Amino acid sequence: MKTFTLMLAFCLATIGVFAQSPETNQNEQADEIKTIFNTDKKGEQVNGGYGALLVNYSQVAGRDALLTGAKGAWIINHKIGIGLAGYGINTRAKVDHIANANTSLGGMEYEFGGGYGGILIEPIFWAKKPIHLSVPIIIGAGGIEYFTNADDDHYGCDDDDYFRESKAFFVFEPGVEIEFNVVKFFRLALSASYRYTPNINMFYSGYGIASTDEGTRIADKDMLRGFNFGLAFKFGKF
Repeated sequence: MKTFTLMLAFCLATIGVFAQSPETNQNEQADEIKTIFNTDKKGEQVNGGYGALLVNYSQVAGRDALLTGAKGAWIINHKIGIGLAGYGINTRAKVDHIANANTSLGGMEYEFGGGYGGILIEPIFWAKKPIHLSVPIIIGAGGIEYFTNADDDHYGCDDDDYFRESKAFFVFEPGVEIEFNVVKFFRLALSASYRYTPNINMFYSGYGIASTDEGTRIADKDMLRGFNFGLAFKFGKF
């Protein structure tokens, strides 16, 4: 709860600073939007939009995870984007010792998969500079699934048959991006964010699990809370 309170305070402070920034005057509107390769464009355009591809590294349940996704936003006056964003989650597989101990199959590994998404609010600071900041905030929901699979090559098992559990969750993810105006229609961003979710309670259940292991946790309650680090490839009219 303390972590959530600190993140909420950070977001409110960020939006407050954004709201207090001076209005863009007519001279500033006429300024050029600087890009790294000098393919500048005039700043008369008040509204625009973009779509982006996202690639992130994170950890889920203490293991490496790849998050891939997309987002899109309508940009108002070069200062704030409002849209949608979402990620898919895929973790590295690990040996499932409990499943191996309770079946005759052996070779069992388990992993997590799922995704989340929601509303995107993205204040943008100094957008006309070739290098500047944005503060994307995602508020939404998602789902995570646990599954265990046998080694098909040795056992001929159906990947969908073993020890499945899934949960839905709320997500709140504030972040920071360092954006590079590469050319007028393309921006590259280095991103960092913190993914907050409530506790996730996932337990073993189903075929092959001994009764003494029912109720054993698959992962810690905070399995989805953690940092993301990655890249955003943005295309559009900024």
